[in-house]
Amino acid sequence: MSVWHCRLLVGLALLIPTLGADAAAQTPKTPPASKATLPAAALEDPLALRLCDALHTLPAKRKQECCGAKTGSLATVCTQELTAAIRRGAVSLEAAKIDRCAAETERQLEGCSWVSPLQPKRPAACTGLIGGRLQAGVACQSSLECSDGLFCKGLSPIGAGVCRPPAEPQNRCEAPADNLAAFVRSKDDPRHPECKGRCVKGQCLAVLPEGGACLSSASCADGLNCIAGRCQALSLPRVGEPCVGKTGCDAGAYCDAGKCAAVKGAGEACAMPFECRAFACAKAPGAATGTCADPCVAASAPRP
Repeated sequence: MSVWHCRLLVGLALLIPTLGADAAAQTPKTPPASKATLPAAALEDPLALRLCDALHTLPAKRKQECCGAKTGSLATVCTQELTAAIRRGAVSLEAAKIDRCAAETERQLEGCSWVSPLQPKRPAACTGLIGGRLQAGVACQSSLECSDGLFCKGLSPIGAGVCRPPAEPQNRCEAPADNLAAFVRSKDDPRHPECKGRCVKGQCLAVLPEGGACLSSASCADGLNCIAGRCQALSLPRVGEPCVGKTGCDAGAYCDAGKCAAVKGAGEACAMPFECRAFACAKAPGAATGTCADPCVAASAPRP
């Protein structure tokens, strides 16, 4: 074999790998499946989506139908937070309970008399739907992740807490940044008390028993209401029923001259904001009385 032939073979040997690499680089590759390429719906837990729709999407849709203006909703972030907790194995949901919550929400939102700047009252069927699975001493990202009777102590926007029993009276307490509980409207879930009593201005205080002298229902034990200055195992008075002083009435009513009166609609005369469904009494400068604002307008106004 001549020297020229030898040089040709060596050149071809060096060239072939390079051609192979170039061909491989030009061949399109199918990217592996990842969370980034999956549709958003595939990342959502179906039960989390159903619950958050009942708590947020449905009220927003009904308010839009009543007011004619688009209303924002926290359904997306609610679903994301709840899905993450489910995937961590920290909480559980039951389909039947969610169905009851959605059905009761539908009934509660019939008509438009419920519209106000506040969220509609949470139906009883939508309370206590999330089952916590974490035991005492386990790191948590929400009190709802803890087993019944435990609270996520030390939770902050930058760090997890730990599931702990409620603190005794006179100990310090705090209002943790519990995103999950806020988004699923369960910050007041009685299954996860921070204190053996109430957290008032950073301190755990014992609650008052039945018959105890009170100024508000917040001072009374669970199941009791402050009526006529005493904690009583009675429901708050409704429209047309007697009330005393500044004692609160049931939702949709206020105490007026010793009797619970229905809150007023747009254009009705008012003296104080709490008399109005919109929580806004428009008055001229220096006037003692005014008129109730439109609940739809107040509901769409930016909150301070």
